[in-house]
Amino acid sequence: MPSRLTPPTFPLRKADDNSQFTSTGLVLAYPMLEGGGSIVRNHGSWGSAADLTLTGATWTKRETGMSSLNFASSTAVAKNTSMARIIPSSWTWAAWIKVDTTPTSTPKEIFSFRTAAGVQQVRVWADSTGIWSWQKSATADDYSVLSPSYFPTTGPMLIISTFAGNNLAPVQLATNIGMRSIPTQPVSYAAFNVGSGAQANTLDGFYLGNDHANAAPWDGTIGPFYFWNRVLTNSEVWQMWQDPYSPFRRNTGEYFAPAMMRTTSGFSLNGLGKT
Repeated sequence: MPSRLTPPTFPLRKADDNSQFTSTGLVLAYPMLEGGGSIVRNHGSWGSAADLTLTGATWTKRETGMSSLNFASSTAVAKNTSMARIIPSSWTWAAWIKVDTTPTSTPKEIFSFRTAAGVQQVRVWADSTGIWSWQKSATADDYSVLSPSYFPTTGPMLIISTFAGNNLAPVQLATNIGMRSIPTQPVSYAAFNVGSGAQANTLDGFYLGNDHANAAPWDGTIGPFYFWNRVLTNSEVWQMWQDPYSPFRRNTGEYFAPAMMRTTSGFSLNGLGKT
């Protein structure tokens, strides 16, 4: 696996208005480095108001070696029911996933954004048709579906999906199982639709690994998970594949005034006798 699995040291700097590169526009960031407890911390710009509470899910490092959540029971979920946010007009999500049983007609939820009444606005799930990335619109919905050949039942997979708005269906990029290949778009989708009408953007509840009614348990592992308020570039997709913690590896910069610089040619290093 090409990813650098060694996480950055704590405390992680949350994404904010001064963030750059893969941290720019990162509103939800769950690197899942806690490794225990009942809270999953958000290190995105939406802050602690988007922390998740665990019910039934357990911490694990199965398959990937990365800290992840295991959703083994039918009621396991990580959720926040009071986020009170607006879903961005364009977005990207990235998730490292592994499912233990082949999806059937009963959905297996990866994540969803929902209203207070539980109405789905953005939703990602797997069923017998494939892996769906779905955005609700007023009169028709924007979605794409990866074929069942992409079910990660024998090993982990990284999936990245982008939505550019303007009634364009979300693009899905996927690695092979084991994440040895860069995320690419399939030649064709199992199903495809371009919606119409205003984008649904009310966000009260966020659910990871199950739906709001505990009716769509994932049955596998998820983690880390990221959500941006923009479309990632090709180079950023490559970076996320290379390093699942890249949003938290910050480059530092030094500022200097060239007019204040002096040449050191011919100067002696005192006490060393060298030039």
